Amino acid sequence: MNSGLKIGVDATYLTRDTRGMGRCVRAILHEWEENPERFILLALSRRHLASLKEYAQRGWQTCLYNQAPDLSVCWFPWNRIDWDPECPRVALIHDVAPFTHFHPQTRHREDDQARMAEAVRHADAVMTVSNFSRAEIHHYLSYPIEEMEVVYWAPDRQLFSPSALVRKDLLPEALHDKPFLLYVGTLEPRKNLRGLLEAMSLMEKQIPHQLALLCPRPTTPWTDKIWGKTHALQEICDALESRLVWLDPMDDAHLVELYRRTDLFVMPSLYEGFGLPLLEALACGTKVAAARAASLPEVGGALPFWFNPKDSVDIAKVIMDALEKPNRTSEEIEQHLQHFSWNQTADEVLHFLEEVGQRPRRSNSGVFPSLPAHLQIPEEI
Repeated sequence: MNSGLKIGVDATYLTRDTRGMGRCVRAILHEWEENPERFILLALSRRHLASLKEYAQRGWQTCLYNQAPDLSVCWFPWNRIDWDPECPRVALIHDVAPFTHFHPQTRHREDDQARMAEAVRHADAVMTVSNFSRAEIHHYLSYPIEEMEVVYWAPDRQLFSPSALVRKDLLPEALHDKPFLLYVGTLEPRKNLRGLLEAMSLMEKQIPHQLALLCPRPTTPWTDKIWGKTHALQEICDALESRLVWLDPMDDAHLVELYRRTDLFVMPSLYEGFGLPLLEALACGTKVAAARAASLPEVGGALPFWFNPKDSVDIAKVIMDALEKPNRTSEEIEQHLQHFSWNQTADEVLHFLEEVGQRPRRSNSGVFPSLPAHLQIPEEI
């Protein structure tokens, strides 16, 4: 370990990102907390800098990106590089979903594509979170596959673990003493909630389970209602309303209890860069059924019950089979989870940053000319 290198971390979205990216970056910083003097947490604006107050109180150095002292290397873990430091830059690209047909066709898609393409083009090195994502980055962005570093995410084993103790106070009342399946995700098409709901409609009279959904309830914007349009999932959700339990956002303690008490966690995604909820469920000793797609087989190995996510009949069949069959043994689960550790991941990330920090910086510096004007960083923040 080269302790003389000063490492900058783009912490702009550190406390605000509630997705897998935010959880993972916070977990890595937790592993680095014994030596915070080696790092400087950088923010894009004063508003973002203020959000790092808790980290500053715990001994981390924080400052605006344009006031940073000399750095050896700068880590950008948010699928983007928003400024151009004078040191080597390492971009973490979690997935390239904006370039696929699974991504929502919104007005933000081209912006996401531009930011990601520029990050890969200007980075001195690129990291990603699975071999699947490495191949996708190579395919869509032409980055040399042999030059990318892969680091796996991991579940927090102190939090996500089995327990025989039932904590009803942590379960929503609608799920007390009732069997339920569990979905954790979003309404993005790539998460394939529609496929799961279609499978649920096929099983409705064959299993007694509720479907607990830790995601936003689909709603139709008033602008669409004017034209008689409804949300793509509205009709099937209405038909299954008596079997669906919509859950509000919750902290990890409540999430862990959901994992522990569900009869089956279902992850039907068509496209994932990693798939952290799958590992978190397994770490809780939960039985898992998942899509044989994207990165999920790489992450889940032989433990989940696999289905074809594009076939609602197969999803239903595998779910019903999984409910009847015994779970994997604790020994099988533990053996698999040994490949995923935040301590190991943090060490691998740090080692890679140190390695890149000792390389000469690439010459493609300066303002990112191919970014649209509205994505450029203003001179004064």
